[in-house]
Amino acid sequence: MTTYIIRIYRHETQYPGNVVGRIENIETGDTNTFHSIAGLVNELTSSLGCKTEEEQVQFVVEGNAARP
Repeated sequence: MTTYIIRIYRHETQYPGNVVGRIENIETGDTNTFHSIAGLVNELTSSLGCKTEEEQVQFVVEGNAARP
């Protein structure tokens, strides 16, 4: 299982989907920034091999248990 540290630096109370932060892969040390909830989901799911938006939605809805 891959471990991440997710840091949220700021968000807008009127627009909860607007968040800014950084995601760090503990194993590799790679870091990426995101500027929305969608960006965070994209970073997580793409690192797990989800290539299409449909795969990303399936991952979020079904959870990690559906992944090999």
